[in-house]
Formats: sequence, structure tokens, C-alpha cells
Amino acid sequence: MSRKKDQTCSAAQKTKIVPELLKEEETTAQTATKYKRILKDCFWDYAFSVDAIIKLSSGEKREKSFLFQKILLNSTSLFNALKIFKDDDLKSLIEDYNVPTFNHAYIFKRKNMAEAYFLNKPITINELKWVV
Repeated sequence: MSRKKDQTCSAAQKTKIVPELLKEEETTAQTATKYKRILKDCFWDYAFSVDAIIKLSSGEKREKSFLFQKILLNSTSLFNALKIFKDDDLKSLIEDYNVPTFNHAYIFKRKNMAEAYFLNKPITINELKWVV
């Protein structure tokens, strides 16, 4: 919401503007926290910075795949961390990811949870299915 430099606002306009500004600041703080969490959970063994992770998330397909895999395998806040990707990128990353044979059960469960959450696909994990 923008306004001209010398324009005054009524009390009603201020009550609309202030929460929007606070919401933007909160989102910025949450985003910074999200990237720091990814750095701590997924890149503890690398000398990466938050800026490097931001570049990876908006880089080429190979870089995004690398970041996606690190998040999928290591993040303690999986859904929140995966939200750094654009929706169309996330969809292709989830669909294109092949679960390796090493640690297959664990990775398959995390991928299936991401598919269910972001792509509205059914949960195939028996422990997580609703029983009626």
C-alpha cells in the first residue's frame, strides 16, 4: 500500500495500513528464521550462508534438486522449509525425485508426506492413514 509523501491518512486508513506493515515485517522475520533453520538442519556440514541457500532455491534445476534433497532428508520442519520454492518448482521437484534404495522407507515416508501436503495426493503410509 503506497501513498504520496505529504498525504495524510484518516484513523480508519491507519488501522488498515499498520497491520499490513506489521504483517510484512513478521513475514520477513519468519523468512529469515526459516533460512537459518534450513542452514542449521541441512547444511551443518557445509560452509554455506543464508545467501547461498537463497541462490540455490532460485537457481537452475540441478541446484534446486540438490537443495530439495537436503531439505527432504534433513529438515526438522519439512513443510515450512519446502515453502521456499515456488509452487511450480516444488511440484516438479517432488514429482521428479526418485527415492533411493538407501534409507528407502524413511525417505519414501517424507516424500509421501510432502506429496500429500503440497500436491493433494493420497497418503500411502499405513501408519498415517485415517482409519474409519
